[in-house]
Amino acid sequence: MQHYLNQYSSGKNAREIAGDIGSSGEYVNNAANTLWAERAFDQIITRAGDQTTEIGQILGLLNGGATRAEIAVGLLQSEEANIVLFQSIHFRFFGRYADVATQKKYVDQLKATGDVITVIRELASSPEDRKSTRLNSSHVSESRMPS
Repeated sequence: MQHYLNQYSSGKNAREIAGDIGSSGEYVNNAANTLWAERAFDQIITRAGDQTTEIGQILGLLNGGATRAEIAVGLLQSEEANIVLFQSIHFRFFGRYADVATQKKYVDQLKATGDVITVIRELASSPEDRKSTRLNSSHVSESRMPS
């Protein structure tokens, strides 16, 4: 910052200094990291991250030497990401989101093991799934083609 103040004091105008700042490596890297952090949060957690706390924390980690891969893994292993993952699987099986108790059971299991396949197998073999399959298979569809 002192560098830019010195330039201003020596007669460089504010627009030239703003151009220098905007094209500096530090500014470009920070902008790229901010965009990456926002997109990673949106894609993994499926909501916008709070700029001050969540995105700011990610930027602090990146500026401190953490890699994007390390941060992405951290987001993927978060409680919120496990909830999003489980609820999306449950919704695909049953057409609705799980209740709090069911969510807790499977999210705890995901946190402990990271094993998504077991969660899917348990949902697929649950009494609720067998009931919905039985109901769906008993429905006879009518042909639209005349015989």
